[in-house]
Amino acid sequence: MTLSSKVKADDELDGYFYRAQNKPIWWCREFLGSEFWDMQKQVLISVRDNKRTSVTACHAVGKTFLTANAAIWFLMAHPDACVLLTAPTYRQVSEVLWRQIASLYETARLRGCPLGGKFYTEPKWELGKKWFMLGFSPQHPEKAQGFHAPYILIIMEEASGVPSGVHQALRGIMASGHVRLLMLGNPNNPLGEFYESFASKQAMYKTFQISAWDTPNLKRLRDACGVNGDGTLTEWGRSDEGIAARLKILRSAELVNKYLVSPDYVADSEQEYGWDSDFYRVRVLGQFPKGAPDQLVPIPLIYQATYRWEDIADKDRWWLHRARFEGHPVSALDVARFGGAESAWCSRLDTVAAPLECWQGLDAIELPPRAAACIRRLDTRTNRVDADGYGGGPYDTLLRTAPGIIEFRGGTTKGVDTERFANLRAQDFWGLRDRYEQGRIAHPPDQKLIGQVSSLRYKHRPSGQILMEAKEDLKGNWDRADALMMCYGCQPMAGFVEPQRKMQDWNWGQ
Repeated sequence: MTLSSKVKADDELDGYFYRAQNKPIWWCREFLGSEFWDMQKQVLISVRDNKRTSVTACHAVGKTFLTANAAIWFLMAHPDACVLLTAPTYRQVSEVLWRQIASLYETARLRGCPLGGKFYTEPKWELGKKWFMLGFSPQHPEKAQGFHAPYILIIMEEASGVPSGVHQALRGIMASGHVRLLMLGNPNNPLGEFYESFASKQAMYKTFQISAWDTPNLKRLRDACGVNGDGTLTEWGRSDEGIAARLKILRSAELVNKYLVSPDYVADSEQEYGWDSDFYRVRVLGQFPKGAPDQLVPIPLIYQATYRWEDIADKDRWWLHRARFEGHPVSALDVARFGGAESAWCSRLDTVAAPLECWQGLDAIELPPRAAACIRRLDTRTNRVDADGYGGGPYDTLLRTAPGIIEFRGGTTKGVDTERFANLRAQDFWGLRDRYEQGRIAHPPDQKLIGQVSSLRYKHRPSGQILMEAKEDLKGNWDRADALMMCYGCQPMAGFVEPQRKMQDWNWGQ
């Protein structure tokens, strides 16, 4: 290469970096084929212009897609850059965020964009010895220390669940020159650095709060639904007439973008949990939970249980590899009949729950064989069955066809500490609350389950006894929460004796 041609090449390279650094939306569209809606564009511009950007967002607004674009753009637009990725669990980094980055990487290659470097299946991409992208586990924040580069981007996906130790470990990096921090996620926890970025530390951050009503699928429906621009309801929108009209409009609305939160989801969330519920605030409005004084389990504790569950390796998921695990799981069946209610089956081994199995519209004849099949598949030997109301028939049938069946009657006081609790349901729900507080529960990120558990309320009788809010006073269905309570309130019984009734021949264990 002659000197003149090298100078020309250097000039072209400098021109590329100048344009790429200043035009992130252009770069992502040109090289990754990405298109953004307005709030995504604003966040990407903020990463360019501000040292710290914090984004609370509702469910399904393209957070991971935006994060992946920001990561690739920053790496490719800044020479010798360092991009660090983390989330509440390493599985979220490797199986959610990294998969999205890998998908965009492949798209860019197919479009003829030579990204270069060495791209690994694990969260790692090397463009040079000091030019790379790396994902790290929040359980090992020390791995994020000691990095020095002329350009650094730190991304925290689902930032509410990222431990405080990660923030402490990154303080040294934040002292560097051209460093950017992007935190974003559902606002599950009204504590920690993510929350403080919208509270006491707001002056340090450029903040965005993305509601479902800001998305292209719902923004055009605001006025007709009685929703203000700031996400609050108009006086008409809070009236019975306004609520009915809003739900009708949402149910019939067409999708503008099939990848974003749907009007149907928003309608379901309001109808089942209410506009003022913490679940609606977090998952639809993108706001931090209020945490009512009478709330049984705060949302942050529920999400911590889901993070523990998501971090379990596939080989340690006992329901997938039942033969490798000793001991017998316990299970519980909450029985419902028709309508929107579900019959819910929950099982656990020690502190870890398997995915719940739920059925709608099964009668007392159809339900027992389904439950018995679950019991047989996972070899559960202690099985609590809701025997109140509609549950009486399935309980009687299961008593004859499956082992270890125990009746559960929530209103009984037998075996209950009646100085503290009004009945068995209150006592076992309080035991479930203790498990959340002590970190002795891990269950799937089942959105219906999260919504039901976060909406549970309790009160005190004049005598001081704890009493759960009556089911008829609750909004929506609570079958999954009841199944979880019955399952975790049930301890394996040493020397359990099968009821002396003739069992049908199910070829048990063969």
